[in-house]
Amino acid sequence: MRLSVAFAALMLAAPAFAADYPGSPGPAPVLRGALPGVQAGTDWSGFYFGGSVGYGNATNAIANPGLEPQLQALVAGTAVATSMQQRPLIFTGRNQSGVMTFGGFLGFNYQSDDMVFGFEADYSRGKMKGDQTGRASGVTAPIAVGGGATRYENWNAVTTSNFEIKDSGTLRGRMGYTFGSFMPYLTAGIAWARASNERSATVSGTFEEYDATNVLTRNGILNFNPSTNRTGARTKLHFGYALGAGVDVALSQNIFFRAEAIHSRFSDIGGTNVQINQARASAGVKF
Repeated sequence: MRLSVAFAALMLAAPAFAADYPGSPGPAPVLRGALPGVQAGTDWSGFYFGGSVGYGNATNAIANPGLEPQLQALVAGTAVATSMQQRPLIFTGRNQSGVMTFGGFLGFNYQSDDMVFGFEADYSRGKMKGDQTGRASGVTAPIAVGGGATRYENWNAVTTSNFEIKDSGTLRGRMGYTFGSFMPYLTAGIAWARASNERSATVSGTFEEYDATNVLTRNGILNFNPSTNRTGARTKLHFGYALGAGVDVALSQNIFFRAEAIHSRFSDIGGTNVQINQARASAGVKF
């Protein structure tokens, strides 16, 4: 009986002895950790910064085409003002072709499993310009001038709007999802821009008066005093919103490359709605 118990104990202990015996193959490598050459996933957590180069342009649109303040100031209190309300300006515009932009960014990421959340601030330098011209014309409703005579006033109006963005930036939140060394993301936040805007308006016209028998008795040039109104081009800081998407690609645990597109919109730069579109390539360092 004692011999049987000793033999059983020896058999149970044999694998442990064999594992430590010189030359023994031991447990399979997979039980001792990751296979050689297999890398852990990229850790996106931490602070980072970098630089970018891009291509951008800006578009503009008059915020209230039917209520141009420059024109209204010229014709206030006249029959032309009423007629002008019924004949909105027709705008044609030129937006500057794309320009190169340069800038930098810094931010912070927090990673939870495969999700990455963070915030980022960026700055972009690149002068973007645009302009719009609006034109309108019309004839006033009949104006009684006494003695049965009637007066008609023909008017023409031209207004222009020019803007220039000196530089811009954003403060955005980001949300991404990791696929190994790739992290596509969506982003949204506040945008700012230093921009100047110059607007001008000119109005001119003629009049005709007819007697009670509809015979032309008098005509001439309308006298607007003044006939031109211009606002300055002082540079101001304007705020709007920014939306975008991109992808970060880890070249190592600390170096990454980025490609992204950002759309920013500003609701009122001197009465003009302005949009900025940028495509950027960036390189960054993560701590």
